[in-house]
Amino acid sequence: TTPTQPTQPSSGGQGTSNGDYGNAYAAGQCTWWAYERRKQMGIGWMGVLGLQDNLCTPTMGRAARDIILELNSEGGKAKNEHAQEYSGNGPHVCYDYTTVEERFPVRWCTQNGGHIWDHKDPGQQQSWVPKATWDFFNKF
Repeated sequence: TTPTQPTQPSSGGQGTSNGDYGNAYAAGQCTWWAYERRKQMGIGWMGVLGLQDNLCTPTMGRAARDIILELNSEGGKAKNEHAQEYSGNGPHVCYDYTTVEERFPVRWCTQNGGHIWDHKDPGQQQSWVPKATWDFFNKF
C-alpha cells in the first residue's frame, strides 16, 4: 500500500504540532513499510570504522556494510569486491566501491582507532571524517 497525504491533521502522531502530515501510517506500519522498502532499493552509504573498536567491532561493521552492498548492486555482486582497508600504519583508507549502482554509492573508510567519530590520521590535529563525508555527499 502506498502512503497517502491526509486531508486534515490527525488527532495524534504526525501533523499535530508542526503541520507536517507525513504519511498516513501508524508508527508500527511505517516501520514495517520502511523495512520492506529497504529490501527493494539501495541507499547511498558511507561507513567509518576504527579497527580497534570494541563496541561496534570490525566484524559488525563489515556485516552492516555487506548488507548495503547486497542491496546496492546487481545480484549482490559488490559483496565480492575486496575493499582496501587500513593496513596498520599510516593514514586512514577510504574505498569507493566500483560495482554498486552509480546512484547508490558506497564508501568504506577504515583507520586504527576505537569507537569515536573524529578519527585523526597520525600527527594530524583535525579529523579527516568531515571532509571524507562531505566528499561523499558531493557524489549525489
